[in-house]
Amino acid sequence: MDARPIALAIAVLACSVMGASYRTQNFIVTAANPTMAREVAVAAEQFRKQLADQWLGYQLQ
Repeated sequence: MDARPIALAIAVLACSVMGASYRTQNFIVTAANPTMAREVAVAAEQFRKQLADQWLGYQLQ
């Protein structure tokens, strides 16, 4: 029996139990605490908008 799928499932479960998550329209962030998760998610949304403007000339829907 291959142990990799079991190890992956345990790692995902451990992250969800030990951390906090924050969800935006485009991202789900898991971090050590709720404040960090929120800050990273908000920054990811801002960077997404900036990159879309730079690369495409308009923001994505």
